[in-house]
Amino acid sequence: MKSIIADINNHDFKRVYLLYGEEGYLRNQYKKRLQEAIIGDDSELNFSHFEGKDTPVNEVISLANTLPFMSEKRLIIIDESGFFKKKNEELAMFIKDIPEETCLIFSEVDVDKRGKLYKEVAKVGTVVEMTVQKPEVLLKWAAGLLKKDNMRIKESTLRLFLSKVGNNMGLIETELEKLICFRGEGAEITPEDVELLTTTQIENHIFQMVDAVASKQKQKAMEKYYELLALKEEPRVILSLLARQFRLLYGTKKLVNGGKNKGVIAKIMGLPPFVVDNYIRQQKGFSAEELREIMEEAADFGRSINVGELDDRVSVELFIVKHTK
Repeated sequence: MKSIIADINNHDFKRVYLLYGEEGYLRNQYKKRLQEAIIGDDSELNFSHFEGKDTPVNEVISLANTLPFMSEKRLIIIDESGFFKKKNEELAMFIKDIPEETCLIFSEVDVDKRGKLYKEVAKVGTVVEMTVQKPEVLLKWAAGLLKKDNMRIKESTLRLFLSKVGNNMGLIETELEKLICFRGEGAEITPEDVELLTTTQIENHIFQMVDAVASKQKQKAMEKYYELLALKEEPRVILSLLARQFRLLYGTKKLVNGGKNKGVIAKIMGLPPFVVDNYIRQQKGFSAEELREIMEEAADFGRSINVGELDDRVSVELFIVKHTK
């Protein structure tokens, strides 16, 4: 990340950047900073954005070969394309000779470091992994956010806050904004405020579990489940929240397929826009039919638990295993 900051400060940019890792908040923040530094307000004429696994390689290459109009740089941002998880010889060959006037920014959750595309990007440009941050780093970062609004908080209270919210930086920022608005600029945030207003960590874990299910990462999904059990959460409650999450994803999927934009989806679903961003991203890992089947199966597991046919803890394990094959 220091290399990106140095490039921005020196206004000396690489031709390719790959930002990858689980911490989407950091990827988005550095992506925005690079965009502002590289093209500023010149977004209509010299900026292109692609998202998803259907991103056309030929169109990306064609745009990248097009000279910028009355500007030093042309910027192309590609989000979650999956290019770095499969063979992509054509793009890998192009990266070797990408024009100096073009800057490509890839933002991905997962990459295969053994792949040719990854290796070529590493040679020509900058590769930065955006990992989930350690608790002490998050503590300092959250304290810094509060300091900007002259808010006061004891370290013990801030640790309580992080224990409830988890390590998702986007969620941390949103929950801090709630506390700041509630207390008002310059006030002290108390443990009572935290208990009253902050979203519990279980929601964060559930979201990560669904992410793991979508990417067929059985071990990661099971780890999140066992972490919730360690937090004394009841298995039947966890299953209920998983079912709710998939219902929301199914609703989002139908609205996205119907051509609705984020604002409309947020209004119909009764969800904050920042949450809708996450659901729009997450629903891409499933077909509508898969989501409907998962919803029905979660309900069946719930009924089996209620009548004593299945042990509640084992039922969630079976649910995770079946959908991460």
